[in-house]
Amino acid sequence: SQKYNGTFSRFDLIVRYAFLESLYDEENKEYQYCRDLYLKMQKNRTGSILRKDGKRYDEEFIKISNSFQENGYIEKYPLIVNEDRHLINSSHRAACSLYFNIKEIPYIIVKDWKKHLESDPPRRQTYFSYDRGWFEKNGFTKSEINFLQKKKEKIFLNNILHFVLILWPPVSAFFDNILKDLKRNYTILDSFGY
Repeated sequence: SQKYNGTFSRFDLIVRYAFLESLYDEENKEYQYCRDLYLKMQKNRTGSILRKDGKRYDEEFIKISNSFQENGYIEKYPLIVNEDRHLINSSHRAACSLYFNIKEIPYIIVKDWKKHLESDPPRRQTYFSYDRGWFEKNGFTKSEINFLQKKKEKIFLNNILHFVLILWPPVSAFFDNILKDLKRNYTILDSFGY
């Protein structure tokens, strides 16, 4: 559901997930890198690393994630989505749900997106905007974007957010051509032979 115009449009979830992964994995040596990516994203999105209440985004996100770790998803704070199930608000909770493998996620469907965004008053619909292109336009390096792309692919594989295609032996002479054709329109996360 997090696609817009045929493109995955919530790379911000990947940044948040990477930050969570680095926070809770004691063997992960990327904490500072992932935290800096998260703060860079927040600064580009909001103009500051501080929320409206003066608290740092990263510190508040850690509090939310600790709550998820201890209590699971608190149902009185559902995800806010549009009629197509695209996130309007609550992407921190969505990333926590993904990281902590929460299967039943409460959400509410809303029609008026303006009531559910933090900027007052929101002037334009931005929740579709956080695709890879947004990161490219907002000063993220090729290395950072490649890191996030690999993280996205890993998340999609681990959470079965992909399709499996089997090419049977009668088309074996065409395997390479078929893969080439598929790559024009799709990302191939992995391929192997039996």
